[in-house]
Amino acid sequence: MGFQGSNFEPGIAPESGTLAGPGSYVGVNTDGELILTTAGGGGGGTPGGSNTQVQYNNAGSFGGTTNLTVTANIATASADFMVADDTKINFGSDKDASIEYDEAGINKLLISGSATGLELLGGGISVDFPGGTVASGTLAGDGSYLGLDSSHNIVLTSAAGGGGGTPGGADNQIQFNNGGSFAGAAGLTWDDTNLAATRAIFGTTAATLTVAAGELSTLSAMDSGSNKYTTQYDAVGKLQGHVLSLGGSTTQANKLYFLSSSGGFFAAQANDDDTGGNQLLGVALGTNSTTNGILRRGTLRITGSVVDDEMVIGAPVYVSKTTPGNYQFATPSGSGEYVRQVGYCLDINGSDVDMLLLFEPSDTFIEIA
Repeated sequence: MGFQGSNFEPGIAPESGTLAGPGSYVGVNTDGELILTTAGGGGGGTPGGSNTQVQYNNAGSFGGTTNLTVTANIATASADFMVADDTKINFGSDKDASIEYDEAGINKLLISGSATGLELLGGGISVDFPGGTVASGTLAGDGSYLGLDSSHNIVLTSAAGGGGGTPGGADNQIQFNNGGSFAGAAGLTWDDTNLAATRAIFGTTAATLTVAAGELSTLSAMDSGSNKYTTQYDAVGKLQGHVLSLGGSTTQANKLYFLSSSGGFFAAQANDDDTGGNQLLGVALGTNSTTNGILRRGTLRITGSVVDDEMVIGAPVYVSKTTPGNYQFATPSGSGEYVRQVGYCLDINGSDVDMLLLFEPSDTFIEIA
């Protein structure tokens, strides 16, 4: 039976039918037919399957699926889901992020993060490429690889053969952290074969340097003009050479000392062969033989105030016979004195102000009768 028209007689109210359950009502479908419609509070018929199972139309009857259940507002799936091609699974009420298999476009799985990015969490995250290899990225050069930076971002990282960023200084200079930026050390270079240091290398503690036999050499190069007094020998006490640290003796910088049988250092003087005649000689580098050290051999800029007579470039230098710890150019000649050469004068800075001393003490001495 069908009714046509837009108005029904007032006062007519059909009762709910038991077929649709209590609270059902009469409605009009798209064909203009009166139908008994299920109320909003519940459905008619008998659900299929077991409790909590999601219902589906099983050939005109309710059916329950064991693979999809709802309990306490939590949906649980125990089988694979199939999402059609080019269809998004959206996350967030504003569709902030999504997953989609883009078959019609680039034929790849697209994971779209929110405006602030995508974060992967877990104790171990691995990427598997079965049957293939990951091609090196041109952005970081051949052999580059994916890595995580300190902010947990995936980055393309350079291979071991090269670092990121821009090196400081000039070609071949060793790099160091200069306040958070790369800087080059002009005094320390590496040319892929040789390591070269143009200035003295100092350490705050004792250290060992081990090299293969015949592979360690020193080059005492210096400027031929006055520039050496503004570069490697720009102050009294600057040196290149072999420094000892022992004895714990009180010393005066630039003075000449000998190592006594007691294990301490004492000022050398050529008036008695027991004060430096045949003992080990060295030049004090500060106020303590252990803390500041003793130069055993090398090149040192010393003050002219510790030289008793006129300095002469290229001339031999001897232990002073007059002043303990001083030097002299004149050969000692008095009875009971000894003659022991300690090196040569390489250069004089100014008018007898400072001397550049090549310190190479002789192993022998001559005592004057």
